[in-house]
Amino acid sequence: MVLPITSTSCFSHYIIYKTKNSAGLLKPGHFALPLGSGIYNFLPLLRLFFIALLLPAAPAFATEPTLYTIQPGDTLWDISKKWLNSPADWIKLQQLNKIKNPNKLIPYSKIRIPVALMQPIKSQLVVQSSQGDVSIIANNDSNTVKNNMMIFEGDKIITGANASIKLKFENGSTSALQENSQLSVKKIYLPDNDKTNTEIQLHLLQGSVNNNVKKATPNSRFIITTPSAVASVRGTSFRVSNDPLTQQFRTEVLKGKVSVSSQGHSVLLKQGFGVAFKKGQIPSTPTKLLAAPHLSQLQAVLRKMPVFFRFPAIEKAISYRVILTKDNAINEQILARDITKPSVRLTDLASGSYIMSVFAYDNKGLGGQVAYHYFKVKLAKTTPSPQYPTLIFPKDKTTLKENTFSFSWTPSESVDSYRFQLASEPTFQQLYIDIYPYQATSLAISDRLHSGKYYWHVAALDQNNKTLSFTQSRTFRISPPVPRLSNATYKGGSIALKWEIGVIPTAADNIKPRYQYRLQISNKNDFSHYLLNTIVSDRTYQFSWQETGSYFIRVATLDTDGYLGEMSPALQINIVKKGFFGREIINVGTTAK
Repeated sequence: MVLPITSTSCFSHYIIYKTKNSAGLLKPGHFALPLGSGIYNFLPLLRLFFIALLLPAAPAFATEPTLYTIQPGDTLWDISKKWLNSPADWIKLQQLNKIKNPNKLIPYSKIRIPVALMQPIKSQLVVQSSQGDVSIIANNDSNTVKNNMMIFEGDKIITGANASIKLKFENGSTSALQENSQLSVKKIYLPDNDKTNTEIQLHLLQGSVNNNVKKATPNSRFIITTPSAVASVRGTSFRVSNDPLTQQFRTEVLKGKVSVSSQGHSVLLKQGFGVAFKKGQIPSTPTKLLAAPHLSQLQAVLRKMPVFFRFPAIEKAISYRVILTKDNAINEQILARDITKPSVRLTDLASGSYIMSVFAYDNKGLGGQVAYHYFKVKLAKTTPSPQYPTLIFPKDKTTLKENTFSFSWTPSESVDSYRFQLASEPTFQQLYIDIYPYQATSLAISDRLHSGKYYWHVAALDQNNKTLSFTQSRTFRISPPVPRLSNATYKGGSIALKWEIGVIPTAADNIKPRYQYRLQISNKNDFSHYLLNTIVSDRTYQFSWQETGSYFIRVATLDTDGYLGEMSPALQINIVKKGFFGREIINVGTTAK
């Protein structure tokens, strides 16, 4: 038996092949091959969107029947053989629809078919766009995300920080998964050649997803489940979020209607309302969403970067969310940011058309109505300078233990010499090193650098040794020296400690940095409990102590800007009795860090 599936969209066509066993019944196994055309004869029932508490048992909507239109010559056996998992289930259809004669059906009348009895027929969805760290887990394998990549039932989509992915379904509906989210594709069901007649089930494990569901026939379902609730929708725009830590569920309806159900209680959300509740609670009274911000005063054409967009504050707003997309066929998302004030700074946008959408959050965490600002970036065309080196080492924002190393950068085309600058502050007004003209692309510092934070950049020089544009500066830190603890001594009821840090390099202003030290003493070798945790200014410390036992001591250098360096290896000492009243120290030695 061959069951054809066809679609007028850009997706592939398929044939699902079912083989018969010796009894003439369909086997459950199947596979798919491309096909040119075909048609279904049944229409699945699309219900009004609702959200209900997710229980271990199947949700109520999953058992609601699909309507099938009787074709001339149909019998219940033929219908069951063609559409159900088992042809023997024709008896269940007869009982459900109270049909007297299964062989004489009235053409073009309708019968109900439980979805649970029907053969699963899979449809695809695709990645429309993605940004940042996004992965798709299929069969326990992680796959690189590409535009137009097919997504199938069972796939899991994970977004990292500052990442997003937009999915497009065959019926034109879209789901945009936001940062730090996880979404599983549970079901993509296409029982008809009409691409509006679909059943889509997604499971949001954490994070948030923005959905735009195309208006469909009364026989389609778009379902999102979470560990707290279930959402089923038709022809609407809504947001769903789930926080697995707080078990907080939220949904906001921007267009259409939503029914929210939990613990046997339901509320109807109309357009412009939302609800927030925790798992196991009944839904609260719907809350009116905050109004959309006013963005009409923002610039429509930008000719330089960066730019600040400021807009009037919304009353009772706790924070705002800004989403930036390209104004193109797929509206590719390139930025999503939560801000506390009604002002956003945009940088590094290329020339082109963009859409900025903004909404406010209330004290329940419900997102409000969305405002859109369409704008264009028209930057003056510039020719990149070929005399622009790229910094290699040290990498930006790295911490180095060694204070002798070489700086390096890439050579620039048609350039023979460079200018190198090293400073202790970002404006390069207090230069530690300023060398030019310099012909090599690496530079070893002969003087040892003292600990602290540094800034460096490189510029190419022209033929007249004139400085061209500097690279963007990089920062790095030299970690303060690790102290070396000497053996502890015990005299007169007091413990005396001492440590060394070696030679201290001279700073840029010819003044050696004066360090402080973090001293820690514990009776646990993992320092899970402190007997002493203090800051001292000298490299010696003395304190009274009478109790016998084993103790662990370690110390770290505190840089002049407050940065705490690496802890020394712990020194273990044993304090034992000596005579009747006396005490002495046995220095066991240093232990691993």
